[in-house]
Amino acid sequence: MMGTTSLPRTRITADQIEADLSKANARLAHVQNQQHGTCDSNSHNENNNSAAVELFRRARELQDQIELLDLNRGVVKLVSDVVAKSRNNRVLESGDEDASLTLLSNATETCTALGFLLLQHNQQSNEEFCGTSVGRHPYYTALAKWYDSLHHSTKAIALNVFRKQLRHHAPEYPSNQRSSALISEALSTSSSSSSSCYYAWNLASRCLVELQVIYDALQIVQQKQGQPSSWRLDILDELCQPLADRVRFHFLEEQSSGIMSCAATTNNNTGQIGGGGCNASKLDRLPEWLFRYLREVVENHGVHSLVMLEGVRPLVNSVIDSIAVRALEELEGVDNEEDVLDFGRGVFEVQGERNTITDSSSGSLRTDKILQHLKCQKYDHAPTYFLREVARMARHAIRAKSFFHHPDVVGSECRDRTIALRGIEQLFLFDSFIYDKAKEGERNEYDQCGEKECREGSVIFSPPRMVKTFLLTDGSLLQWWFEEERDGMSTLLRECASSTMLHSYRSQFEESNVGGEGGARFPNIIEISAAADSADRQQRLYLQISELFVALLHAARCKCYTIAHEQYSQMYIANIVAPLCSEYLDLVHTEASWLRKRLLARPPVLRSANLPSDAFLTWNTSEWASLITGTNLAARAILLHQTKMNHSNHHHGVLDGVGESMKHLCAAMVDEFTSAFVETILMERGKLASYIMRAPFLLSQQSHNLDSPERRRKKDKDMSIRNMNLALSPDLNDSFHVISVVLETCNQLMLKLRAMLPSDQSSSNKPSNALYHGCRSIYGALRFAIGQKLLDIAIDPQGMTPEIYIDGAMQFQHDVMAFDRLFRVGDGSGAEENRIAASKVFEPGPMERAVTASRLMSLESSQIQAIREALRALAVPNSSAVGSIFGRGRGDELSGESSVSHERLDVDDFYSDERLMDEAVSMLEAKNFGALSLDEALSILNRRC
Repeated sequence: MMGTTSLPRTRITADQIEADLSKANARLAHVQNQQHGTCDSNSHNENNNSAAVELFRRARELQDQIELLDLNRGVVKLVSDVVAKSRNNRVLESGDEDASLTLLSNATETCTALGFLLLQHNQQSNEEFCGTSVGRHPYYTALAKWYDSLHHSTKAIALNVFRKQLRHHAPEYPSNQRSSALISEALSTSSSSSSSCYYAWNLASRCLVELQVIYDALQIVQQKQGQPSSWRLDILDELCQPLADRVRFHFLEEQSSGIMSCAATTNNNTGQIGGGGCNASKLDRLPEWLFRYLREVVENHGVHSLVMLEGVRPLVNSVIDSIAVRALEELEGVDNEEDVLDFGRGVFEVQGERNTITDSSSGSLRTDKILQHLKCQKYDHAPTYFLREVARMARHAIRAKSFFHHPDVVGSECRDRTIALRGIEQLFLFDSFIYDKAKEGERNEYDQCGEKECREGSVIFSPPRMVKTFLLTDGSLLQWWFEEERDGMSTLLRECASSTMLHSYRSQFEESNVGGEGGARFPNIIEISAAADSADRQQRLYLQISELFVALLHAARCKCYTIAHEQYSQMYIANIVAPLCSEYLDLVHTEASWLRKRLLARPPVLRSANLPSDAFLTWNTSEWASLITGTNLAARAILLHQTKMNHSNHHHGVLDGVGESMKHLCAAMVDEFTSAFVETILMERGKLASYIMRAPFLLSQQSHNLDSPERRRKKDKDMSIRNMNLALSPDLNDSFHVISVVLETCNQLMLKLRAMLPSDQSSSNKPSNALYHGCRSIYGALRFAIGQKLLDIAIDPQGMTPEIYIDGAMQFQHDVMAFDRLFRVGDGSGAEENRIAASKVFEPGPMERAVTASRLMSLESSQIQAIREALRALAVPNSSAVGSIFGRGRGDELSGESSVSHERLDVDDFYSDERLMDEAVSMLEAKNFGALSLDEALSILNRRC
């Protein structure tokens, strides 16, 4: 074949090349001088440019001839090596196993060496100036044909050896994990030694990979590479074939090959099931059995982890690295005399009318880049390629049986619609499994290759999605599935509500209105618990319907990820997720309304002040806490669903609004419980309203004998006696008891949570902290509401308390401190993380301000007087000796105590001067009254007598 191609007979010496190049350099220098203005003749400039271009043509033709001679020398050397090896192996008998392995090794080495020559001499030139390049020369074409023939025959030998070794050593592959481990060991580097029992298998594997790498590299430089979807990996095809045969035998009842040839097809098979070979029971469960078998092979039998990740991928990387090393060695072995010829491969530049020709590409650099490109874009994705083939097998099997077009599954003769629903669920499960495995296989590829090429390879070998193939492309089936999915989720929610939510049992207890006020009869807690059939209802952490809703939402999110198509994801959210959220909101709102109605209903047994029993308060509070916690969990699940979505569209915005609305509903339920409990149970029935009305009178009532000389002499003793004899005001006894029951219920629920969760899961930044939301919300809302009531008494915004006396102030302080201790008490375990009060309060709440106000108004008269004078010294000139510090008064003008004791402090005097304002606030903070604003403190100081 090589003798039929004639080579050029012109003899060229190195001296001639140097002379021509010297002339070309001189001409180029002259052209450059003309461009810099040293020559002014335009006609002379054009002539010189033409001569330079012509000279460049001749130089480039000489370079092509040099390239051709270099290629011919490489071929002669290659043929000589092949002849020498043939003489050494002539004594080997045909049919001997060692002879076949030696023949395979030599043929592969020859094919690789020839491929290197074709890669190094396939430089594409500019035809406008250089004519035909070496890559287009007939001699190069003849060599390429020789390579194709040699590659085809060598590949056939390697495939024959590989298949024989696979059948001999692992006949059960891929039925068990032992065979997968054996293949992984055979493909490892340790088996490349000739003393290994897997030497022949390892050699055939390496030859297959090496042949394909060089072949693919040539396809790239010769621009013959096909579409990426048609790329194949020979060694993986051989490892997939036994699995394809088993799938065909078990699920298609076929004995002839065909699944691999049909795997790459994309046309949707819409024909009916043929042959009647599969009975109804087998067809009903075809997707389940098929996908289960493939999952077991891929995961349980170790085909993906042992064969692909630990066997094929390291083998491919090792072969590519060895090829790159050999390519460098080939170039480093060039003779010194060839270096003179390489001078003609330098950079030639002709700067004229936008004509610049650069040919500085190096064969070694180009080959290295090609190998790196193939490795990152193709060979590193061998595990994904295998998963793609597995998915194609499954797709072919379902299409061959026409499962989703069979009349017994989706047609008018379908007896059970759940068959198609189960089949669709199996599609989602299989897609999720395949893509999870694909991510596992490509976990380390971003570190080895560029992100762009790695992503391109992932897309090229991306497994086909079963959901897209069989569901999304069938409009009628998709619409039917949307309706069934929506109705099924709605039915699940309603059934759960009917069996677990209390408002579903109201028809069993509601009777005609009784009593003169028309209140409904209050059902007994034991009756409700028995009807709801819940032994632990009083301490459940959240509603079961909330747990079901979160589970359904998680399933919907997984399906959205699996669909992986923006349009259809939008359709799924609009048709299924949004109605599901609306159904849940309606059920929760109904439950909250029913609980509020039960809380405000009158007790069935006449009690003092019509207060509910402790058992009822415990039950009702725990129900509110579980309802609020469950709603908060649902809102967090919706917002998490939106955070993890990759797309941004209109329907996702709707779900964002649903999540925010659910959070607002959660806050509204807290407000509803607090409002009903405080305004009705405490204010009306617990006599808190009576205490609030009497408090101004108690604070402004002056003791009759307070100013007598005897009382003043015994003031300290009397104060200590009063402090010891103070008790909670009688009007607060019922309210105090009712609040303590509610808080104890919250504490018990948090104790239960703490016992269930590890100690490190209780902090506020842990996900499990959401389970405390209901109890903490009720705890905090009640503290705020009660604190606000007490603060209003102390601040007196309505002006009901013009004067405050020490006796009433001390009693009020005792009452406020009693409520503060009640809210501050822990749950008895000493764990601070489950208490409602934050460890660091940045803004004091109403309860803290009420406590501070009560301490301020209950100070001794001398202390009150000292604070007054200090503040007056800041605001009023000439009022005290302290004023001289700021230069506004003199110490000799100091008046007596009686002259200033009744002067009111005006807050406007402080607001007019920012420095005075800061000084006054700092003074209050120094005396531990910083929780109050300046005007609140001045109001109490002005009214205190």
